[in-house]
This record gives sequence, C-alpha cells and structure tokens, in this order.
Amino acid sequence: MPDEKECYNLLREMRWSDGVRCVYCGSEHVVRTGRWRDTPNQRYHCRSCDKWFNDKTGTIFQDTRLPLRVWFSLRLCCSSR
Repeated sequence: MPDEKECYNLLREMRWSDGVRCVYCGSEHVVRTGRWRDTPNQRYHCRSCDKWFNDKTGTIFQDTRLPLRVWFSLRLCCSSR
C-alpha cells in the first residue's frame, strides 16, 4: 500500500507532467509556496491572477477529507478484479 507522500508525488507527475500551470487562468507564472499544514500537499500561488491553489484543486480529490492513499488503494483494489 502506498504512503501519502508517494500518492502526492504520483498525482503531481500525472497532473503537472508539462510543468505546473494555474488551475484558474492557465498561466505558467506559478510559485511554490510550501506545504498545506502537515501534509505533502504542495501549495502554489499564481503571479498572473493572484490566486492560490494546491495539488488537489480542481480534481475529484479537492473536497475530500480522506487521505489520498485511501483513494489510490481503492483504485488499485478495484482495478485488480
């Protein structure tokens, strides 16, 4: 079972394969601003539209309180059947 950090790294690889872009305006002028609380969830700030977002913003994981490892484990479990 993957740990939380591995899940966030995989999410970043899939989502930002061509570099991080603002989820609101699509700009490449994005700055990393640290992590969200004590999670591996990276925060970003767009210098073009001045909005903040993180790795999960705009995804199906955005409003969930479950750790990503739970979602990824469910996906692995369901796909193996």
